[in-house]
Amino acid sequence: MRAKANTRRKKLLGNGRRGERLLFYYPLCLPGDSKNPRLEQFTKSYVRLGEWMVAVRNKKLRQRVAEFRKTQAETKRKFAATISAYEILRETADRLDDPSFDAEEFRRRFFATGLSREELRALFDELSTPSARGVEVRDEATIAQQEKELRVAARKTRRDLKHLRDETVIFEAIQRLFDSAVKLGDEGAAKALHSAAQIACAFLGFLAHQKLDLIRPTARISQHWPILLGASPGSTGKAAAELERLQIGADTIYGRLRLDRAFHETTAARTYARVLVETIWINRTLIPELSERLRAMEVMDPDFTTDFEDLPHWFRLIAPLPQFSNSSVDRWGKAAREILRKECPEFHLRPEWASVRRSFGPHEKGRIQNKIIDKIVSAMRTIARTDDIKVTQKSLPKLGNDLR
Repeated sequence: MRAKANTRRKKLLGNGRRGERLLFYYPLCLPGDSKNPRLEQFTKSYVRLGEWMVAVRNKKLRQRVAEFRKTQAETKRKFAATISAYEILRETADRLDDPSFDAEEFRRRFFATGLSREELRALFDELSTPSARGVEVRDEATIAQQEKELRVAARKTRRDLKHLRDETVIFEAIQRLFDSAVKLGDEGAAKALHSAAQIACAFLGFLAHQKLDLIRPTARISQHWPILLGASPGSTGKAAAELERLQIGADTIYGRLRLDRAFHETTAARTYARVLVETIWINRTLIPELSERLRAMEVMDPDFTTDFEDLPHWFRLIAPLPQFSNSSVDRWGKAAREILRKECPEFHLRPEWASVRRSFGPHEKGRIQNKIIDKIVSAMRTIARTDDIKVTQKSLPKLGNDLR
């Protein structure tokens, strides 16, 4: 297994030149960390892999379109051949007693339809039965229905392909504007980027009002939502009401938290508990797509020279965790211990834990850390919802204060 992993790694590293390092897990960002280079590294990694994913999706959709067209053409050919064979069989039945009937000629016409011997024999057997006409009508209807379904599927695939092309064009244009603003200090590019984002947010807002059921499923699984926020005093309240109507985050970790306790922290332990729970949940959402993204990376650039960090041990601990709730806190707490110790080995020296340090000697690092982690796990139990609490619209985030 290790040899296979090393072989794969060498393939990914290509000629061995060192490039930027890709980070495939979401790093822990503790409260007060105004700038986290690891988080920036993670974001850049997934932007790059996202570009590869778009290209792979584009390639796959083109393949699907080609397959649908091939299948549709084959179905049309078979449908036309079957209808021709039916007509020949009817004509054969009508002329069996005709002295001028040429069996060899009809045999040649049968095979000229393009159907196989088995298919022709099945048609002949169906017409020879008393219910042959019913079978004929039913088969013609089935073929016609299949052809209709193929046309519908082909149209949907073509639409998906068009949307993906539009998405790619938009993404590339926004990326160019961003690069011009950041690398060249282009004020015009910054204004254009703002204008594009404002128009997109406005359209999304109109869609939410006109087709709420169309957009709400996306909002329920989203951690962030683009929304226009005005300078007028009442704008934040309207934005909060809109987010509540969309039920943003209801199917994320925020639907499993007691938000009044998790986001209005009275102790450092609650703050850490929420951040650790969020970190675990975000990384759990990355697990299913990680292998797909790696495959996309290899498909698009099999000889690329970008290095990547190995997944930490705690990343494997979070995969089998159950849904976060009051009854699963102990298991989530165990993973949180590993994450905190690995991502921030000296967390006990941070100023928010000064009161804990005063209760121990200066060289009792292990005891101090264990005491802090016990407090954090206890706080996780405080902010977790119980298993029997059902998430409703009334229990969704009230984000008015946060927006202010």
